[in-house]
Amino acid sequence: MKTEELQQWKSELILERDKERAAVDSKYHRKLAAIDVLLEDQGPSQNKPVALNIIESYRLTKLAATREGIAQSPQRFTTASVFAYLAKKYPNEVGSPSELSNAVWMLKKDGEIEVIKAGAGPASPPEYRATSKFRPANGSGA
Repeated sequence: MKTEELQQWKSELILERDKERAAVDSKYHRKLAAIDVLLEDQGPSQNKPVALNIIESYRLTKLAATREGIAQSPQRFTTASVFAYLAKKYPNEVGSPSELSNAVWMLKKDGEIEVIKAGAGPASPPEYRATSKFRPANGSGA
């Protein structure tokens, strides 16, 4: 290989590495911010145990955020509309609508929300509504 080709290849690899580092930093930033919220909720004077399982804490935070977004939605909602609400309220904490899909699936499985219109790809996502079993986050009403 010529020196110029090697330099070009090296530059491309450095760019790829930097992009991957930024993605990883963003992923952990959101997880650590979620844990900080949990720690702030406990307050300095309370002797509650700190959640040791970071992944479980992060998952519960996503579920609570999804519940909050659903509670603020009208009768019908999509994952994208819940994401839009959360992105506006917590701009540095949310990543993509797909991150909410697990929480939506859990709520659907538990009967807290139901599908009222099946999806047909990205152009026509599924629509949901809260059922009488829905438990809003932090006591907010649905």
